[in-house]
Amino acid sequence: MTTTNQHKAYLQSAITKRYRNQFWVPFITLTSIVLVVILFFYLTKNSRIWYGTELLYPLLFLMKELFPLIITIVWVSGLSVILFGQWRRSASDVVALVDSIDMMQRGRQGDLITTPANLVELQPTMQAMFDSALMNRKAVEEAERRKSDLLLFLAHDLKTPLTSTIGYLNLLQDSRDIEQKKRQAYTKIALEKAMRLEAFVEQFFEIGRLNLQEISLNKVEFSLDVMLAQIAEEFFPLLEDREKTISIYTSGDIQVYGDAELLARVFNNVLHNAIVYSDAHSPIAIEASDQNGATLITISNRGETIPQEQLNTIFEKFFRLEEARGSATGGSGLGLAIAKEIVTQHGGSITAVSNYGQTSFTVCLPRR
Repeated sequence: MTTTNQHKAYLQSAITKRYRNQFWVPFITLTSIVLVVILFFYLTKNSRIWYGTELLYPLLFLMKELFPLIITIVWVSGLSVILFGQWRRSASDVVALVDSIDMMQRGRQGDLITTPANLVELQPTMQAMFDSALMNRKAVEEAERRKSDLLLFLAHDLKTPLTSTIGYLNLLQDSRDIEQKKRQAYTKIALEKAMRLEAFVEQFFEIGRLNLQEISLNKVEFSLDVMLAQIAEEFFPLLEDREKTISIYTSGDIQVYGDAELLARVFNNVLHNAIVYSDAHSPIAIEASDQNGATLITISNRGETIPQEQLNTIFEKFFRLEEARGSATGGSGLGLAIAKEIVTQHGGSITAVSNYGQTSFTVCLPRR
Protein backbone atom coordinates (compact mmCIF):
# COMPACT_ATOMS: atom_id res chain seq x y z
CA MET A 1 0.00 0.00 0.00
CA THR A 2 2.83 2.39 0.83
CA THR A 3 4.49 1.69 -2.52
CA THR A 4 1.22 2.38 -4.35
CA ASN A 5 0.80 5.69 -2.53
CA GLN A 6 4.40 6.58 -3.38
CA HIS A 7 3.75 5.82 -7.05
CA LYS A 8 0.60 7.95 -7.00
CA ALA A 9 2.46 10.82 -5.34
CA TYR A 10 5.24 10.57 -7.92
CA LEU A 11 2.78 10.58 -10.82
CA GLN A 12 0.95 13.58 -9.41
CA SER A 13 4.20 15.46 -8.88
CA ALA A 14 5.59 14.56 -12.32
CA ILE A 15 2.40 15.49 -14.21
CA THR A 16 2.03 18.74 -12.28
CA LYS A 17 5.67 19.65 -12.94
CA ARG A 18 5.40 18.78 -16.64
CA TYR A 19 2.27 20.87 -17.26
CA ARG A 20 3.59 23.69 -15.14
CA ASN A 21 6.75 23.78 -17.25
CA GLN A 22 4.76 23.52 -20.47
CA PHE A 23 2.85 26.65 -19.48
CA TRP A 24 5.47 28.81 -17.81
CA VAL A 25 8.26 28.32 -20.35
CA PRO A 26 6.20 29.61 -23.34
CA PHE A 27 4.58 32.27 -21.14
CA ILE A 28 7.92 33.65 -19.95
CA THR A 29 9.29 33.48 -23.50
CA LEU A 30 6.29 35.39 -24.89
CA THR A 31 6.44 37.98 -22.14
CA SER A 32 10.20 38.42 -22.63
CA ILE A 33 9.72 38.99 -26.38
CA VAL A 34 6.99 41.56 -25.72
CA LEU A 35 9.19 43.38 -23.24
CA VAL A 36 12.09 43.41 -25.70
CA VAL A 37 9.80 44.85 -28.40
CA ILE A 38 8.59 47.56 -26.02
CA LEU A 39 12.15 48.42 -25.04
CA PHE A 40 13.29 48.45 -28.68
CA PHE A 41 10.37 50.68 -29.69
CA TYR A 42 11.05 53.31 -27.05
CA LEU A 43 14.80 53.26 -27.69
CA THR A 44 14.22 53.65 -31.42
CA LYS A 45 11.58 56.32 -30.96
CA ASN A 46 13.78 58.46 -28.74
CA SER A 47 17.07 57.83 -30.51
CA ARG A 48 16.69 61.00 -32.63
CA ILE A 49 14.20 63.59 -33.83
CA TRP A 50 11.83 62.33 -36.55
CA TYR A 51 10.41 64.70 -39.17
CA GLY A 52 7.11 64.46 -40.98
CA THR A 53 8.79 64.17 -44.37
CA GLU A 54 10.56 60.94 -43.43
CA LEU A 55 9.13 57.60 -44.65
CA LEU A 56 8.94 56.00 -41.19
CA TYR A 57 7.32 59.00 -39.53
CA PRO A 58 3.67 58.01 -40.28
CA LEU A 59 4.34 54.45 -39.04
CA LEU A 60 6.08 55.63 -35.90
CA PHE A 61 3.36 58.15 -35.20
CA LEU A 62 0.69 55.45 -35.56
CA MET A 63 2.68 53.07 -33.39
CA LYS A 64 3.09 55.76 -30.75
CA GLU A 65 -0.67 56.31 -30.57
CA LEU A 66 -1.68 52.63 -30.73
CA PHE A 67 1.39 50.93 -29.27
CA PRO A 68 -0.12 50.05 -25.86
CA LEU A 69 -3.18 48.54 -27.56
CA ILE A 70 -1.10 46.64 -30.12
CA ILE A 71 1.22 45.25 -27.46
CA THR A 72 -1.73 44.21 -25.31
CA ILE A 73 -3.41 42.47 -28.27
CA VAL A 74 -0.19 40.67 -29.18
CA TRP A 75 0.43 39.54 -25.59
CA VAL A 76 -3.17 38.39 -25.02
CA SER A 77 -3.24 36.61 -28.37
CA GLY A 78 0.03 34.82 -27.60
CA LEU A 79 -1.23 33.85 -24.16
CA SER A 80 -4.44 32.53 -25.73
CA VAL A 81 -2.42 30.39 -28.15
CA ILE A 82 -0.35 29.02 -25.26
CA LEU A 83 -3.46 28.19 -23.20
CA PHE A 84 -5.20 26.61 -26.19
CA GLY A 85 -2.16 24.46 -26.91
CA GLN A 86 -1.98 23.50 -23.25
CA TRP A 87 -5.65 22.54 -23.29
CA ARG A 88 -5.24 20.43 -26.43
CA ARG A 89 -2.23 18.60 -25.00
CA SER A 90 -4.00 18.06 -21.70
CA ALA A 91 -7.13 16.71 -23.38
CA SER A 92 -5.06 14.37 -25.55
CA ASP A 93 -3.01 13.21 -22.58
CA VAL A 94 -6.11 12.62 -20.46
CA VAL A 95 -7.59 10.36 -23.17
CA ALA A 96 -4.29 8.46 -23.46
CA LEU A 97 -4.04 8.15 -19.66
CA VAL A 98 -7.61 6.84 -19.48
CA ASP A 99 -6.67 4.19 -22.05
CA SER A 100 -3.59 3.34 -19.96
CA ILE A 101 -5.67 3.04 -16.78
CA ASP A 102 -8.22 0.87 -18.60
CA MET A 103 -5.38 -1.37 -19.72
CA MET A 104 -4.07 -1.50 -16.15
CA GLN A 105 -7.49 -2.66 -14.95
CA ARG A 106 -8.01 -5.32 -17.61
CA GLY A 107 -4.45 -6.18 -18.58
CA ARG A 108 -2.75 -9.52 -18.19
CA GLN A 109 0.67 -10.70 -17.12
CA GLY A 110 3.35 -9.45 -19.50
CA ASP A 111 1.37 -6.53 -20.93
CA LEU A 112 3.27 -3.26 -21.40
CA ILE A 113 1.51 -0.09 -20.32
CA THR A 114 1.58 2.69 -22.92
CA THR A 115 1.72 6.34 -21.93
CA PRO A 116 1.25 9.60 -23.85
CA ALA A 117 4.34 10.64 -25.81
CA ASN A 118 4.22 13.86 -23.83
CA LEU A 119 4.55 11.91 -20.57
CA VAL A 120 6.78 9.03 -21.63
CA GLU A 121 8.94 9.35 -18.50
CA LEU A 122 5.95 8.14 -16.46
CA GLN A 123 5.86 4.73 -18.20
CA PRO A 124 8.15 2.90 -15.71
CA THR A 125 6.11 4.10 -12.75
CA MET A 126 2.78 3.21 -14.37
CA GLN A 127 4.20 -0.18 -15.36
CA ALA A 128 5.26 -0.78 -11.75
CA MET A 129 1.77 0.19 -10.57
CA PHE A 130 0.22 -2.19 -13.11
CA ASP A 131 2.46 -5.09 -12.05
CA SER A 132 1.69 -4.38 -8.39
CA ALA A 133 -2.05 -4.18 -9.05
CA LEU A 134 -1.88 -7.44 -11.00
CA MET A 135 -0.17 -9.15 -8.08
CA ASN A 136 -2.79 -7.78 -5.68
CA ARG A 137 -5.55 -8.99 -7.98
CA LYS A 138 -4.01 -12.45 -8.10
CA ALA A 139 -3.67 -12.42 -4.31
CA VAL A 140 -7.37 -11.59 -3.95
CA GLU A 141 -8.33 -14.35 -6.39
CA GLU A 142 -6.07 -16.78 -4.55
CA ALA A 143 -7.63 -15.74 -1.23
CA GLU A 144 -11.10 -16.37 -2.64
CA ARG A 145 -10.03 -19.77 -3.91
CA ARG A 146 -8.52 -20.66 -0.56
CA LYS A 147 -11.68 -19.48 1.17
CA SER A 148 -13.70 -21.90 -0.95
CA ASP A 149 -11.21 -24.68 -0.20
CA LEU A 150 -11.36 -23.76 3.48
CA LEU A 151 -15.13 -24.22 3.54
CA LEU A 152 -14.79 -27.61 1.86
CA PHE A 153 -12.05 -28.71 4.25
CA LEU A 154 -14.01 -27.42 7.22
CA ALA A 155 -17.09 -29.37 6.13
CA HIS A 156 -14.91 -32.47 5.74
CA ASP A 157 -13.19 -32.09 9.11
CA LEU A 158 -16.47 -31.53 10.92
CA LYS A 159 -18.38 -34.23 9.10
CA THR A 160 -15.91 -37.08 9.64
CA PRO A 161 -16.01 -37.29 13.47
CA LEU A 162 -19.66 -36.23 13.54
CA THR A 163 -20.68 -39.03 11.15
CA SER A 164 -18.75 -41.58 13.19
CA THR A 165 -20.31 -40.36 16.43
CA ILE A 166 -23.82 -40.53 14.99
CA GLY A 167 -23.14 -43.97 13.53
CA TYR A 168 -21.99 -45.49 16.83
CA LEU A 169 -24.82 -43.82 18.77
CA ASN A 170 -27.31 -45.28 16.30
CA LEU A 171 -25.78 -48.72 16.84
CA LEU A 172 -26.17 -48.30 20.59
CA GLN A 173 -29.77 -47.19 20.20
CA ASP A 174 -30.86 -49.80 17.65
CA SER A 175 -29.06 -52.78 19.17
CA ARG A 176 -30.89 -53.23 22.44
CA ASP A 177 -29.41 -56.66 23.10
CA ILE A 178 -25.80 -55.72 22.29
CA GLU A 179 -23.35 -57.27 24.71
CA GLN A 180 -21.88 -55.06 27.39
CA LYS A 181 -18.30 -55.27 26.08
CA LYS A 182 -19.27 -53.99 22.62
CA ARG A 183 -21.52 -51.35 24.15
CA GLN A 184 -18.59 -50.02 26.15
CA ALA A 185 -16.31 -50.10 23.09
CA TYR A 186 -18.86 -48.24 20.93
CA THR A 187 -19.48 -45.72 23.68
CA LYS A 188 -15.76 -45.10 24.03
CA ILE A 189 -15.32 -44.56 20.28
CA ALA A 190 -18.32 -42.21 20.11
CA LEU A 191 -16.96 -40.25 23.05
CA GLU A 192 -13.50 -40.00 21.45
CA LYS A 193 -15.01 -38.73 18.19
CA ALA A 194 -17.13 -36.19 20.05
CA MET A 195 -14.10 -35.00 22.01
CA ARG A 196 -12.12 -34.67 18.77
CA LEU A 197 -14.96 -32.61 17.30
CA GLU A 198 -15.02 -30.42 20.41
CA ALA A 199 -11.23 -29.92 20.23
CA PHE A 200 -11.52 -28.96 16.58
CA VAL A 201 -14.21 -26.35 17.32
CA GLU A 202 -12.10 -24.97 20.18
CA GLN A 203 -9.11 -24.65 17.86
CA PHE A 204 -11.30 -22.94 15.28
CA PHE A 205 -12.38 -20.31 17.79
CA GLU A 206 -8.82 -19.97 19.10
CA ILE A 207 -7.36 -19.15 15.68
CA GLY A 208 -10.15 -16.61 15.17
CA ARG A 209 -9.38 -15.04 18.54
CA LEU A 210 -5.69 -14.84 17.71
CA ASN A 211 -6.41 -13.31 14.31
CA LEU A 212 -8.58 -10.65 15.90
CA GLN A 213 -5.75 -9.96 18.37
CA GLU A 214 -8.08 -10.34 21.29
CA ILE A 215 -5.37 -12.13 23.23
CA SER A 216 -3.09 -10.33 25.66
CA LEU A 217 0.38 -11.73 26.19
CA ASN A 218 1.35 -12.45 29.77
CA LYS A 219 5.11 -12.21 29.32
CA VAL A 220 7.50 -13.58 31.92
CA GLU A 221 11.05 -14.86 31.84
CA PHE A 222 11.25 -18.66 31.96
CA SER A 223 13.71 -21.48 31.34
CA LEU A 224 13.35 -22.85 27.84
CA ASP A 225 15.26 -26.01 28.75
CA VAL A 226 12.77 -26.90 31.48
CA MET A 227 9.79 -26.20 29.22
CA LEU A 228 11.08 -28.36 26.37
CA ALA A 229 11.85 -31.22 28.76
CA GLN A 230 8.34 -31.05 30.24
CA ILE A 231 6.68 -31.01 26.80
CA ALA A 232 8.77 -33.97 25.63
CA GLU A 233 7.80 -35.88 28.78
CA GLU A 234 4.10 -35.26 28.09
CA PHE A 235 4.46 -37.00 24.71
CA PHE A 236 5.89 -40.15 26.27
CA PRO A 237 2.72 -42.29 25.73
CA LEU A 238 2.51 -41.28 22.06
CA LEU A 239 6.23 -41.83 21.57
CA GLU A 240 6.14 -45.24 23.24
CA ASP A 241 3.16 -46.32 21.16
CA ARG A 242 5.06 -45.41 17.96
CA GLU A 243 8.46 -46.52 19.22
CA LYS A 244 10.05 -43.12 18.72
CA THR A 245 12.38 -41.00 20.84
CA ILE A 246 13.02 -37.31 21.45
CA SER A 247 16.50 -35.87 21.99
CA ILE A 248 16.99 -32.32 23.31
CA TYR A 249 20.17 -30.35 22.62
CA THR A 250 20.58 -26.90 24.19
CA SER A 251 23.52 -24.53 24.67
CA GLY A 252 23.18 -24.14 28.42
CA ASP A 253 20.35 -22.60 30.41
CA ILE A 254 18.41 -20.51 27.89
CA GLN A 255 16.06 -17.88 29.28
CA VAL A 256 13.14 -16.73 27.13
CA TYR A 257 10.90 -13.71 27.71
CA GLY A 258 7.37 -14.40 26.55
CA ASP A 259 3.99 -15.91 27.32
CA ALA A 260 5.04 -19.32 28.61
CA GLU A 261 1.60 -20.91 28.20
CA LEU A 262 1.20 -19.80 24.57
CA LEU A 263 4.77 -20.65 23.59
CA ALA A 264 4.31 -24.09 25.13
CA ARG A 265 1.34 -24.45 22.79
CA VAL A 266 3.62 -23.59 19.86
CA PHE A 267 6.22 -26.25 20.70
CA ASN A 268 3.46 -28.73 21.52
CA ASN A 269 1.81 -28.27 18.12
CA VAL A 270 5.06 -28.49 16.16
CA LEU A 271 6.33 -31.47 18.13
CA HIS A 272 3.01 -33.29 17.73
CA ASN A 273 3.30 -32.89 13.96
CA ALA A 274 6.87 -34.18 14.03
CA ILE A 275 5.79 -37.29 15.96
CA VAL A 276 2.73 -38.02 13.86
CA TYR A 277 4.25 -37.50 10.41
CA SER A 278 7.78 -38.89 10.94
CA ASP A 279 8.98 -42.30 9.84
CA ALA A 280 8.35 -45.25 12.13
CA HIS A 281 11.00 -45.85 14.81
CA SER A 282 12.78 -42.60 13.83
CA PRO A 283 14.32 -40.14 16.32
CA ILE A 284 13.11 -36.55 16.74
CA ALA A 285 15.60 -33.83 17.64
CA ILE A 286 15.01 -30.52 19.43
CA GLU A 287 17.85 -28.00 19.26
CA ALA A 288 17.86 -24.62 21.03
CA SER A 289 20.50 -21.90 21.07
CA ASP A 290 21.00 -18.14 21.33
CA GLN A 291 22.26 -16.58 18.09
CA ASN A 292 22.60 -12.94 17.04
CA GLY A 293 20.30 -11.57 19.71
CA ALA A 294 17.57 -14.18 19.13
CA THR A 295 16.63 -17.61 20.44
CA LEU A 296 16.36 -20.36 17.82
CA ILE A 297 14.43 -23.57 18.50
CA THR A 298 14.55 -26.21 15.75
CA ILE A 299 12.47 -29.40 15.79
CA SER A 300 13.60 -31.97 13.20
CA ASN A 301 12.31 -35.36 12.12
CA ARG A 302 12.81 -37.97 9.40
CA GLY A 303 9.94 -38.58 7.02
CA GLU A 304 8.50 -37.86 3.61
CA THR A 305 10.01 -34.75 2.01
CA ILE A 306 7.44 -31.96 1.88
CA PRO A 307 7.34 -30.30 -1.58
CA GLN A 308 8.24 -26.61 -1.68
CA GLU A 309 4.79 -25.54 -2.87
CA GLN A 310 3.27 -27.19 0.20
CA LEU A 311 5.89 -25.66 2.50
CA ASN A 312 4.76 -22.24 1.26
CA THR A 313 1.23 -22.88 2.58
CA ILE A 314 1.88 -25.21 5.51
CA PHE A 315 1.20 -22.47 8.08
CA GLU A 316 -2.14 -21.51 6.56
CA LYS A 317 -5.38 -22.37 8.29
CA PHE A 318 -6.81 -25.83 7.59
CA PHE A 319 -3.76 -26.84 5.54
CA ARG A 320 -2.82 -30.49 5.77
CA LEU A 321 -0.82 -32.72 3.51
CA GLU A 322 -3.23 -34.57 1.28
CA GLU A 323 -2.16 -37.99 2.57
CA ALA A 324 -2.88 -36.79 6.11
CA ARG A 325 -6.30 -35.34 5.42
CA GLY A 326 -8.05 -38.64 5.21
CA SER A 327 -5.99 -40.42 7.85
CA ALA A 328 -6.87 -41.04 11.44
CA THR A 329 -3.84 -39.09 12.57
CA GLY A 330 -4.70 -35.99 10.57
CA GLY A 331 -5.64 -33.10 12.81
CA SER A 332 -7.74 -30.08 12.04
CA GLY A 333 -4.97 -28.34 10.13
CA LEU A 334 -4.99 -25.47 12.62
CA GLY A 335 -2.01 -26.43 14.78
CA LEU A 336 0.70 -24.78 12.69
CA ALA A 337 -1.51 -21.78 11.91
CA ILE A 338 -2.03 -21.24 15.65
CA ALA A 339 1.72 -21.64 16.23
CA LYS A 340 2.49 -19.00 13.60
CA GLU A 341 -0.03 -16.53 15.08
CA ILE A 342 1.45 -16.91 18.57
CA VAL A 343 5.06 -16.57 17.38
CA THR A 344 4.15 -13.55 15.24
CA GLN A 345 2.54 -11.83 18.22
CA HIS A 346 5.80 -12.36 20.09
CA GLY A 347 7.63 -10.52 17.29
CA GLY A 348 9.25 -13.72 16.04
CA SER A 349 8.98 -16.04 13.06
CA ILE A 350 8.49 -19.71 12.27
CA THR A 351 9.82 -21.38 9.14
CA ALA A 352 9.96 -24.88 7.69
CA VAL A 353 12.56 -26.65 5.56
CA SER A 354 12.29 -30.12 4.05
CA ASN A 355 15.09 -31.79 2.06
CA TYR A 356 16.06 -35.40 1.43
CA GLY A 357 13.60 -36.79 3.97
CA GLN A 358 14.64 -34.38 6.73
CA THR A 359 12.02 -31.84 7.83
CA SER A 360 12.83 -29.05 10.27
CA PHE A 361 10.66 -26.36 11.86
CA THR A 362 12.56 -23.39 13.30
CA VAL A 363 11.05 -20.91 15.74
CA CYS A 364 12.93 -17.63 16.10
CA LEU A 365 12.10 -15.52 19.18
CA PRO A 366 13.66 -12.12 19.85
CA ARG A 367 15.60 -11.66 23.05
CA ARG A 368 14.14 -9.43 25.75
